[in-house]
Amino acid sequence: RRASVYGVSYFTSANRAANEKNLPLAADYYLSAGLAFLRVRDERLRDEQNLNTTIARLTQTCFPAMRKDEFDARPQLDEKFKSFVETLDANNVNGRYGVALADLRREYTEARRRLKLR
Repeated sequence: RRASVYGVSYFTSANRAANEKNLPLAADYYLSAGLAFLRVRDERLRDEQNLNTTIARLTQTCFPAMRKDEFDARPQLDEKFKSFVETLDANNVNGRYGVALADLRREYTEARRRLKLR
């Protein structure tokens, strides 16, 4: 249960950072929120709506606007992303998160390669 509380706290901080246009910090918080939402053992208690919103914000807001140097300045983003994708993949029963995983990997890879903003 605590994982969900932490998830909401990270999610709120991520939204605040995104509104302030600090997208590397927002991505960091969104990844933490997503991990917390996924760590709720009982799927009936899992906050799927905020988990899906977290994934959407990463793929549609954060990663498309980030560059390689922002990842270099925050090396923990790589580790958190790896953990998040591994946890999401482990919970990918019947392809439930298949599209989300593909989108996350694609946007992350493009952001890591981008030297300038689009």
